[in-house]
Amino acid sequence: MERSTEDRKGWHPLLTAAAWTASGYTTLLCGLAVAGIYVYYRFQGDEAYGNWFTFLMETPTGLLLLLVLALNILTGGWRAAIRCRQLPSFTASYVQSLDISATFPEPDAPWTGALSHWLTLKGYQPVLAGEKGYSIRGQWSFLPQVTLRFGILLLLFGLFLSHHARLEDRTVLGPGETGQLLGDPVRLVELRANLPETHLQVGREKNFSIQGITAELEDSRGPLTVTQGWPVKSGSRYYAITGVGFAQTFLRAEASAASQAVRVNLDVLPPGKEDKVLLFGDTVQVSLYPEKTVSKGRLSGELFNIAQPSYLLEQTETEGVVVSISPAGQEDSGGALQGSQTAYWARIRAVRDPGLILIHGSLSLIGAGLLLLATNFFWYRREVVFIRGEREIVVGYREQYLKKWGIQRFYRWKEELSMILETPGHVPDEQAGGPEARGEEK
Repeated sequence: MERSTEDRKGWHPLLTAAAWTASGYTTLLCGLAVAGIYVYYRFQGDEAYGNWFTFLMETPTGLLLLLVLALNILTGGWRAAIRCRQLPSFTASYVQSLDISATFPEPDAPWTGALSHWLTLKGYQPVLAGEKGYSIRGQWSFLPQVTLRFGILLLLFGLFLSHHARLEDRTVLGPGETGQLLGDPVRLVELRANLPETHLQVGREKNFSIQGITAELEDSRGPLTVTQGWPVKSGSRYYAITGVGFAQTFLRAEASAASQAVRVNLDVLPPGKEDKVLLFGDTVQVSLYPEKTVSKGRLSGELFNIAQPSYLLEQTETEGVVVSISPAGQEDSGGALQGSQTAYWARIRAVRDPGLILIHGSLSLIGAGLLLLATNFFWYRREVVFIRGEREIVVGYREQYLKKWGIQRFYRWKEELSMILETPGHVPDEQAGGPEARGEEK
């Protein structure tokens, strides 16, 4: 006589735990959805993601959601480890609570040795305790789930620490200049900008690409090279280039005095971008001025000279003045203002983030957990328990996953179990037992 969990009324303990986990995640997702809808309608626009992240990391409601999620992940991993590592209970109710169980008449001759030998042929290592015993395979199958959960938990903590303990500083430097970043002096030794000599701007779309920017820096730990790619680490700091522009020197000639020179950093790239600077005591709006207009059919575009740029300087109350830059520093048509000595500047960002190492570690754990989950179907927990009852022997079987296949496997074992328990001195040999008697899974 066999019984499976599908034939018994009531919930299996594992199903109860799974239902509890599912209900916890459902409640959490509903809470996050409600909070997300609130934030979406409360904060709209380009800052929606930043506002949502701030809501989670700073507001009491967001912190409560994170705490509930962390507790659910922690308790879920603990329950998974306990379930996989726990030893079976030698009671009839426990055996019958497995995925499937069967009852066989008790033979007159000793039978535990024959049943143990049969389990060994199946690839199990039986543990006997008198006229009862068990065998468990895959007791470490909780590792993928626990690794993945711990990685997610570490990621949440790393994001929280990064949000509250992250320090960031920015400065604009030209070649040879020194600035302070996070309290440490940083010197820009050399700046290389591989920009095109000319650029044709068609329409309003900005199709200018700033590439090939390389900065040679020197801080208290020594020299380092920073590019537009991944940030470069120096000690506990990370350096990155976040912008580049022209460091332009302007000259103003006055009849009653010598020429005056002033150098300003112009943030006018890509072409079409405007910047406001203080020039000779006046606030001026500066933008790149096209060298000429190119037309072809219905299309027209503006050609900008990037190697020797021209600038349009505008004030609110005056008409704009065009200043052209040439190697000789020639004056513009007005004769009062001229520009020369075009160079580049770089906007450098320095970040100190103690949560970054936790985020990197969590991503590694999450990747390892997903990889282990993909292989877990080959070494998940399988449990066989047998006990002696009232003139009967009860054998139960359970699998962590693929329970339907496990029940079908036990059905195929029934004939062999009946033969062993009817004639304990006879155990199916490897040839007669087929692939399963040789320990192979079918």
